[in-house]
Amino acid sequence: MFEYAALYGIAERNGMMPRIEPKALLTQIFAIPSSIANQNEWNRSGYNFYSIEKCCIYVDELNHLPANQNTILKGFFQSWRYFDHVRNDIRNHFRFHPYIADTALSTLRTIFSSLANKDATLVGVHVRRDDMLSTGAQNYGFTAADVAYFHRAMNYFRQKYTPLRFVVSGDDIHWAERYLNAPDVLFIRYDFRIDLAILCHCHHVIMSTGSYGWWAGYLSHGEVVYYKYWPRPDSYFSQEFKFSDYFYPSWIGM
Repeated sequence: MFEYAALYGIAERNGMMPRIEPKALLTQIFAIPSSIANQNEWNRSGYNFYSIEKCCIYVDELNHLPANQNTILKGFFQSWRYFDHVRNDIRNHFRFHPYIADTALSTLRTIFSSLANKDATLVGVHVRRDDMLSTGAQNYGFTAADVAYFHRAMNYFRQKYTPLRFVVSGDDIHWAERYLNAPDVLFIRYDFRIDLAILCHCHHVIMSTGSYGWWAGYLSHGEVVYYKYWPRPDSYFSQEFKFSDYFYPSWIGM
C-alpha cells in the first residue's frame, strides 16, 4: 500500500502516469483504477530504476525525476509525505471491493444493533505481535506494543467518548483476549482484508506497530493513537527511521 500510494503521489508531482502490474495483490482487494493497472502499458524495458533502501525516511529527490524518461521505483517508501497531497485520491483508490466491504459493514451493523445506544463511538484496535517478536525482528530493532500501551490508549478514548466500543483484531487474538478483555471490548476474527476494512470504518484507531495498523489509521477519519517506542532506540532500524516522516503529524504517540 505504501508503494502504490508513493508511486501515485510521486507520479503526480512529476507530471507522470503511474502504472502497476495488472495482477498485483492490491487489485484483488481495492478498486484500483484500471488505467493504472493496465496490461497494455506495462513493460519493464527502457526504464530507469530508483531504489530506496531505507524504509521510513522521506527522500525529496523523487520529486525531481528526469523528464520524458520512464522510471521504475523499488523500495519501501513508508512516508506519508510522498502522497498526502493526493490523499483524497488515495482514499478513493483504496476502496475495498464489495465482497470485502459488504462483510465488514455487515459486521459493524451487527455490533451497532447489539448496543442499547446506537450513537456509540467505535474505536478499532490493531494488535500485531507474532513477527515483531521473532529473534531477527528483535535484533533489527522491531518492538511489539505492550499491555500498558493498549490500556493507556483505550483509557484515553474512554475518557473522551461515552458510550463506546473497542473492536480488536490482530495476529495474536488470544493474547488480546487475555490482556485486553473488558465489558466494552469486542474481538473479531476474519482475514487480513476484512479485518482491515472493519478497522478503517471505525470512528478512531489505536495502532500497534507496522504498516497494517498505519493504514487503518490513515484511511480512517478520526483520531489515531500510535505506539511511540517503535523502533527500539539505538537499533539498526532506528537509523533508517524518522518519526516525522513516518507518523502523521496529527496522530498521538503514547
